[in-house]
Amino acid sequence: MIRAGLQAGILLILFFMIPACQTTVPASEKTKTLGSSAEPAQSTASIIPTLFFTPSVQPTASPTPLPQHVNLGLEDVAGMTIRVWHAQQNEVKSKLEELVDRFNSEDEYGFTVSLHNELSDSILNDVLMTPPPANEFPNIVIAGSPWLKSWQAAKFPMVMLQTYIDHPTYGFEAQEIPPVMDSMMSQEYYRGNLTALPLWHLPEFLFYNDTFGQILGFSTPPANRDDFTEQICAALAAVNSDSDPGNDGTGGWILTSSPGAVISWMMTTAPQKADFSNFPEEKDRDLFTDTVTWLRKLFDQGCVWQSRLSEPFDYFANHNALLYSGTFADIPFQRRAFENADSNRSDDWTLIPYPFNNSDNENSPVIFSTAVSAGIFTGTAEEQFASWLFLSWLMKPENLTELALAANAWPVQDTPEITKMVKEKADSKIYASLKWRTAIQPSPLPADWNTDSLVLSDGFAYAFSPGMNITKIPDIWDQIESTLTEIKQVDQQKL
Repeated sequence: MIRAGLQAGILLILFFMIPACQTTVPASEKTKTLGSSAEPAQSTASIIPTLFFTPSVQPTASPTPLPQHVNLGLEDVAGMTIRVWHAQQNEVKSKLEELVDRFNSEDEYGFTVSLHNELSDSILNDVLMTPPPANEFPNIVIAGSPWLKSWQAAKFPMVMLQTYIDHPTYGFEAQEIPPVMDSMMSQEYYRGNLTALPLWHLPEFLFYNDTFGQILGFSTPPANRDDFTEQICAALAAVNSDSDPGNDGTGGWILTSSPGAVISWMMTTAPQKADFSNFPEEKDRDLFTDTVTWLRKLFDQGCVWQSRLSEPFDYFANHNALLYSGTFADIPFQRRAFENADSNRSDDWTLIPYPFNNSDNENSPVIFSTAVSAGIFTGTAEEQFASWLFLSWLMKPENLTELALAANAWPVQDTPEITKMVKEKADSKIYASLKWRTAIQPSPLPADWNTDSLVLSDGFAYAFSPGMNITKIPDIWDQIESTLTEIKQVDQQKL
């Protein structure tokens, strides 16, 4: 029964999430051979006897020659066209178009950028896996960070970016580009190499109703799981004892099986084990079973409850939910729900990290946040260099912050100017959350995360299905692992 329940939610993965892998990138055959750096010239200065007390002259070190593939100038990329593919929509799509138009109109580098858009990252993935002819293949791709790793694993090699970042003329320091925050940059490594740059970050939070909490007698949001349990069970008791029988059984945390919520709870179960770069591992079994067992007990008590509606906004505004799981994308919808509510319009509410597990004595929160990132596909040295010139231009703080604002996301750089810009132009809830950026879990996600997360989510949801016995939760993990193994075997057969 467990296996049937799990696999019913996985069928679409096998059809849409596991494309046939390609073995080469068409343009890579033209890539220049990367030469090794020459040794610095050795000093031939003669030794002066110390008897004369003549100050010794220190020879000037010869600069380390640049690797061949980045030893280029603007004359080498003049007249080229660089292709950028993405799947962003609405305000972000418009902002990317505006930035590309600005770059092309400035004509500072002597080449142009063309922008190509798909409807979603998964459709973009399908198009890339076809693949298009060499002269149509993208030079730069912008997508969710796990997608870039999946393309790298599928034999579409990405350019290793550190040499470009360190370029003496066009690197970050030379162009006075602020560094990306460490925890965000750390997520972009694949097998020890930096293969992408994050453009903005999308964190996972709990939405907490401060006013409802104060009515229940709590002066602060829950900081740990004991607090969380006490508050959501108090919310259940309050709605069960009021004059409205229609809201009985609500009040606490609304159950959700979204991958972001599931992984957030697992991370706070044992933060020192929250490295999912090799998911699934044996330690992940413990994180899953401990997390789901704890939440299932609260579910059986009614403190965690299953919503009939797909959206939590009205429940939250009407004091039928003290907390729910959400992202920045939910903020405008929640504001609208309060505006339309018959009462509670003036409620105070905030975004808080998932409470940590008390047994770990951890007072520092941990945030699950993923990036929309940009990577450069390998091509000729000239294509790669031109691609870097545009990408580094995009990474200038004024450009990158505009993108983050359009995406309702966290900026990936941290300067007073950026903070001021966010305060002036972003939603106040996003600005107030900036302090949590240092709590981002820095470990990268695996190349299979797009598939792994869906199977994990499906298994989590099954643990709360009617008739499921809490003692069977370890069996659900076994089915998650076996399902992922089957999927990966199918994937290997296509190589």
